[in-house]
Amino acid sequence: MEYEYATLQSEVRLYEYYKSDVENGLQKCLIQISEPYDEKISKYNSRLVDERPNEEHWKYLIYSFLWLCLGVLGIVNVYNYVSQYHQYQHLITFTLIFGFVIFFLPFLIVLAYILWRIQKVNVIKRKIADLEKEKEEALNRATDEYNSKVLPELEARVQAQEQKVKLLQEKFETELSQLCQEINSTLSIIFERRMDVDLLRSIMKSRGIVIEKIECPYCGGLMHLPETGHVTECPYCGRDVYVVDIFKKLEKFLT
Repeated sequence: MEYEYATLQSEVRLYEYYKSDVENGLQKCLIQISEPYDEKISKYNSRLVDERPNEEHWKYLIYSFLWLCLGVLGIVNVYNYVSQYHQYQHLITFTLIFGFVIFFLPFLIVLAYILWRIQKVNVIKRKIADLEKEKEEALNRATDEYNSKVLPELEARVQAQEQKVKLLQEKFETELSQLCQEINSTLSIIFERRMDVDLLRSIMKSRGIVIEKIECPYCGGLMHLPETGHVTECPYCGRDVYVVDIFKKLEKFLT
C-alpha cells in the first residue's frame, strides 16, 4: 500500500500543479510580456529625469536675461551720449551692435540649451507613450490568444488529471478497505484462538459482570463455567462448547 499511496500523492501534486497553471498561467504570461516593455520604460523615465531642465538651468537663464537687460540699458545710454559725434557714426554703430551681441549671446545660448533639453524631454515622453501603447496591445493580443488556445488545453489537462486522481483514490480506498477487512478477519481469528475462560472472565469483569454459570448455546442447559481452558463439554447434550461461542452470545445479549 505504500507504493499506491505514494503514487496517489504524486498524482495529487501534479493535479495541483496543473490547477495552478490554469489559475496563474495568464498572469505569468502577461508578466513575461510586460517585463521587456517595463524595462525600456524605466530606462526612458530615468533619462526623462536627467534631461528635464533643472533649477540651475533656469537660474542661468534669469541671470543671462538680467545681463542682457543691463547691457541694453548701458548701450542705450552710451548711444545717447555719443550720438552727437556724427563723424564717428559708423564706428559707433558697429560698436553698439557688437556690444549688443556680446550681451545678448549668453541669454541666447542658455535659452537655446533649455529649449533643446525640453525638445529631448518631449521626444522621450512620446517614446514612453508609444511603448505603453505597444505594451497594452501586446497584452491584449496575449490575453485573447491565451483564452482561445492555451486555456482550453490547460483546463482539459486539469480535468483529465482530476479524473485520474479520482480513479486512483477510489482504487486506493477500495484496496485499503479490503486490507482492513483482512486485518480485522485475521485479528478476529487470532482473538478466537486465544479466547479462554480467564480472558472471558477478565472481559466480563471489566464490564462489571461476574459469570458463574453459562447457558449451552445448543440445548440451553445451564452449566458451570470451568476454571480454565477454551472448551468445555455440556453435561446435558454432550457437545463441546467453546468459550468464544459463549463470548459471542454474551456480546449479542449485551449490545
